[in-house]
This record gives sequence, structure tokens and C-alpha cells, in this order.
Amino acid sequence: MLITHILIWQYAASYQTGAFSYIPVLNPLDITQALVFALIAGWLWFINRSEQTQIIAMSTTVIYGVAGLMAFIWINIVIARTVHFFANVSYSDHALMNSSVYQSTTSIVWSVIAVILMSFASKKSLRVFWFAGAGLLALVVLKLFFVDLAESDSYCNPPINNLSQK
Repeated sequence: MLITHILIWQYAASYQTGAFSYIPVLNPLDITQALVFALIAGWLWFINRSEQTQIIAMSTTVIYGVAGLMAFIWINIVIARTVHFFANVSYSDHALMNSSVYQSTTSIVWSVIAVILMSFASKKSLRVFWFAGAGLLALVVLKLFFVDLAESDSYCNPPINNLSQK
């Protein structure tokens, strides 16, 4: 319930401007949200440490997954806010999804996250993180084909059809 309220607050607070709202990651809103997410992840880890504090039995993989999902959502909202302020794109779902700046930025950031996850996982021999990175990289490839190339019609018109139409 708390996570839901934080996500709603994060989305609603993104519309407000202030003195530091144009500085990505270093503004008070982003710092507070990152601290709250870190606090929730630390709390989940703490209550699962021993049997006296264990409310719900969770594996460390689930705790890392929840923390990773919260960080991923936070990074995407920071990207949206940054594109809104620096590229003058309206902060609405429709405007951001149709913005080539937002789409290319998310593709680049998601790819960097995937490569970092996969390299970290291969060094530490953690299969779950490697598969998470590989899944994110596969999602980027699918996004590139179905979202980024959807407007260009380049994959719908093969060169053979273009030659026969001339």
C-alpha cells in the first residue's frame, strides 16, 4: 500500500516546478524518492534477516527484484521529467510516448542498465541478474522494432517492393 502511494505521489509531484526542478537526479523530489525506495528495500531486507523479525518469508531474490523494480520505475520517471524540462515535451503520457527524444533516451538507458546487470552478474555468477539483464535487452530490441520503427515504415516496405513501384 505504501509503495502504491509513493508511486502515485511521484507521478503527481512531477507536474510541479520549483527552483531545482530542472536538475535531473539532484533535485529534492528525486533525492527524496530515491531515499524512500532505498528505505523500503532496506526494510524488506531487515525484516527478512532473522526469524524474530520475519513477517513474510521472502527470498533475497524477491527482495532484490522489488528493489530493482522500484529503481527501474524511478529511473524512467526521472527520464520523463528530464525530457520534459530539457526537450520541452509536454509531461503527459501521449506526448512522451510520441516523443522521439524520450523513446531514444529510454532505449539507451535501458540498454546501459541491461549491460551493467549482465556484466555484474557474470562476474559474480548470479544467473538471476544475468537473465534480468538479458530480458531487459530483449525488451529494448522489441521496443526498437515495434515502437521506434513504427513511425518510419522502414520494416514494412522491403527494398524489393520499393523497386517494383518505381
